[in-house]
Amino acid sequence: RVSKRGVFPVAWSLDHVGVIARSVEDCALFLIAAAGYNPEGAGSAAQVEPDFSVERLLQPPRFGLMRAALDRSTPEVATHLADVAQRFKAEGATVCEVQLEDTLETILAVHQVIMQTEAAEAHAQLLKRHPAAYDPRLRAYLEAGRLLPGVSYVRAQRLRRRIDADMERCFMDLDVLMLPSATDVAPGTETTGDRSLQTPSSLTGLPAVSLPSALSSERLPLAVQLIAPRWQEPRLLEVARWCESLLGRLPAPPV
Repeated sequence: RVSKRGVFPVAWSLDHVGVIARSVEDCALFLIAAAGYNPEGAGSAAQVEPDFSVERLLQPPRFGLMRAALDRSTPEVATHLADVAQRFKAEGATVCEVQLEDTLETILAVHQVIMQTEAAEAHAQLLKRHPAAYDPRLRAYLEAGRLLPGVSYVRAQRLRRRIDADMERCFMDLDVLMLPSATDVAPGTETTGDRSLQTPSSLTGLPAVSLPSALSSERLPLAVQLIAPRWQEPRLLEVARWCESLLGRLPAPPV
């Protein structure tokens, strides 16, 4: 939806452009300004751009709760999302559990093979010229990516198509899928944390948004992730705005 022109690639078939914004409405303004076909952008799609203005929903949305994501999360995160789902139901929303054909572990493995292979290729020349400039962990990750056999990459891409079709099937009677944004609260500065629950949307390219939803017992933010069908950003924004109106804003963090 948004061209990757000018963005340094990590994994060309997985990369996508997103935005960190103060509100759902600001996300919509970003799409109004940035979305559109760019013939010079790799993978840019020639789609007719819809109206990204966030309209009020005429009826409460229909959510599909991804049980596998809750099972992978810490008890606090899983309990919080279940509580949020109950709040949405109390406001008239429909919430039902969904189960993908492939396990979350399979989805993670497919994503890992594709990302590591493509990242190794994207960084090959820079790594060769400036190996010392890379963090040792990142350098080892890229070197391992160069050793993955081509047959593994091809098989991962085939499995990716099956996962993509299965994800689309889940939207037959739903507006969005709902899951935690992360398996736990934010870690220390030594890592960016567990990104595994962003993998389903990253692998399939489906539009997604994360909404701050509460503070943990450690006063760290918790968030709800919503995933919509392909090219349905307007629907995603409308549902996200509905959720935002119920969740409210988090208090400012202590500084």
